[in-house]
Amino acid sequence: MNGFSQGGSDESIMKNRIENDDSRIEIDKCDNRTLLPVTVVCENNVQYRTSHVIVTSSLGYLKRNHETLFSPTLPGGLVKAIETMGFNVINKIFLIYTEPWWSKDEKGFQIMWRGKQNCSLNHKEYWMRSLTGFDVLSNFDNVLLGWVGGKGAIEMENLTKEEIGRHCTSLLAKITRRNDLPHPVEVIRSQWHSNRFVCGGYSHTTSQCDQTCGPESLQAPVYVESLISNQHPAILLAGEATHETYFSTTHGAFESGERQARKIISFINENKKM
Repeated sequence: MNGFSQGGSDESIMKNRIENDDSRIEIDKCDNRTLLPVTVVCENNVQYRTSHVIVTSSLGYLKRNHETLFSPTLPGGLVKAIETMGFNVINKIFLIYTEPWWSKDEKGFQIMWRGKQNCSLNHKEYWMRSLTGFDVLSNFDNVLLGWVGGKGAIEMENLTKEEIGRHCTSLLAKITRRNDLPHPVEVIRSQWHSNRFVCGGYSHTTSQCDQTCGPESLQAPVYVESLISNQHPAILLAGEATHETYFSTTHGAFESGERQARKIISFINENKKM
């Protein structure tokens, strides 16, 4: 319907990936004497020459790495948007039980903390102040899904699964006023802050970026001079943080990739006529 196809098997997609998952990809240099003005240099020094690059790194990754990822550095407008937009952490915790200990009509357990009340949490448990609650999953009736954000989400990533299970069980016991709650048989948690290619969760606007720039600023291509044009869109950023309306969403990320691809297609079609 939109002119883009998601055809191809998972196997074929995997074969066309850069094989070294530990690679740090750099936009190394631009050469205006060629139709391939961009060089992508991998961590293992494998190089790819290309006409255009769509960079879909998270905003968190760009915040940490944009100064070394791109050579020359990105234009000031892009740098300002990257540095002033917000990017924080949110993680999920799945508590898996042999069977549900909550009632069938229970939808979840939401937590409202009172000011600085710590609910008898010790220092190591204090990360749970960032827990907003636990949801009952409709398709897995023996699983509770916990949501934790901010500093607590980062602290949680440094705990073992056993510690997380004990802490959550203790908190749920306080909430439900029950002392017979079983411990989960398995704990699965995300660790998005520790993932060096993500460095957090998703983006948000700030008062600073709202005054001067924002997601729409990240849509601007980096133009270079090439053999066929002095406005050659060499580097384009995509991802949820670049969508002016649907930032922090999956569909926003998807649409942003389509939009940048259309810019490249339009450029190619226009220069075919020349």
